[in-house]
Formats: sequence, structure tokens, C-alpha cells
Amino acid sequence: MSVADELKRISDAKADIKRAINAKGGTLVNEKITAFNGKIEDLVERLNEEGILTQQGFTWPQSAVQRVLRNYT
Repeated sequence: MSVADELKRISDAKADIKRAINAKGGTLVNEKITAFNGKIEDLVERLNEEGILTQQGFTWPQSAVQRVLRNYT
């Protein structure tokens, strides 16, 4: 893959993550990807407070999200 292909892939992935966060009640507009971690943590906290994750049997390892974002920012 060329550098241009990789940049497009990363850009597309960022847009997909942003759409997913916003679809679940997030408020990302023009933030850099480094801000996504905080928005994901806010979203997970809200979902946990509402019992949505635990009702569906999900657990959310926040540290995994942090590791992924650290590796790709």
C-alpha cells in the first residue's frame, strides 16, 4: 500500500469512529482523534450509568481504548 492509501484508510477509520460515537450520543464535530478517547470514556460512563452495557452483558475495558488511541495518534 502506498502512503496515500494508508492515509485514506486512517482518515476513513477516523470518520467511522466519529460517526459511531455520535450515533450513540457523542458530540464530536471537528475534534482531533486525540479527543476521541475522552468522548468514548464519557459515552461508556453514561451507558454504564443507564445500565445499558450491563443489561446486555457487555463490559468495556477502557484501558484497551486508551491503548488503541495511543498507538494510532
